[in-house]
Amino acid sequence: MVHIDTILQRVSSRILGRTVSTTDRSKFVWRLPQRTNFPSLFASEKVPQNTRDVSHMLLALEPPDDNHKVWDNNYEAVFIHRPFDLHLRAFRNSYILWSHDDFDNNMTVGYNPALAADLQLLQPLEEVLWTNKRGVERRIGMVGRLDSPHAFGAYRRQVEDIFEGSDASKANSVPHVRKVAVMGAFNPSLLHRMKSEHDVDLYITGQVRPAALEVAKELNIAVIAVGHERCEAYGLRSLASSLTAHWDDSVQSEAMSELEVDILLSSKLTAVRSTHVQTT
Repeated sequence: MVHIDTILQRVSSRILGRTVSTTDRSKFVWRLPQRTNFPSLFASEKVPQNTRDVSHMLLALEPPDDNHKVWDNNYEAVFIHRPFDLHLRAFRNSYILWSHDDFDNNMTVGYNPALAADLQLLQPLEEVLWTNKRGVERRIGMVGRLDSPHAFGAYRRQVEDIFEGSDASKANSVPHVRKVAVMGAFNPSLLHRMKSEHDVDLYITGQVRPAALEVAKELNIAVIAVGHERCEAYGLRSLASSLTAHWDDSVQSEAMSELEVDILLSSKLTAVRSTHVQTT
């Protein structure tokens, strides 16, 4: 088993890139969380105060349709990406962690060093900043190089293996890929920036935007749009890998424990996938 505080630290470290205080873990909140508040840790009133260990955890994109059937699995902890239809009192024996905006920004397409490694992009990565209508600047993507030119078709298959498919891909007269932009948005303005500032060969993003596809064709930038839900599913799988990786020296007391993590990629229980990893 793994202590709930360690779970919280591992989740926050992976999503935020830093650990957070656990001083509020015992303050149980009876309202749905606001989108900007992460990390949040909730506990049902039925969770005993002395119960802190987790052996079976669920990672889900959203609350499942059949709440009672899923929770018969006795998950001690749950991470939910979109918790906005979640009824906390229905989950009587579980700690609930959630993240919406930070998960989208840091675990899917965008500035995501773990994804860059999967895509075989070399360090250092160039971060792409974007300012929204409220004047707030944030990282929206990254640009990286491959160690050698890759044929577009072969590299597209690698990307689709990582995301388990794609919604659209266009070579746009680009025979080989060397410089890649991975972006959390897809619009004409960003495409022009990627061409003028970085001279990218390939633009990887989530959701397809027809107007942006036309601009990419004009600029001779290849595009792979993997799809919004595939991005989120990749993020859950990456989080599961972090949770089931070998624990570091700071948690040796939990060595040789087993943490089982299930991944729910849709609202149906049949979509659950299990992985059993020995943590040492």
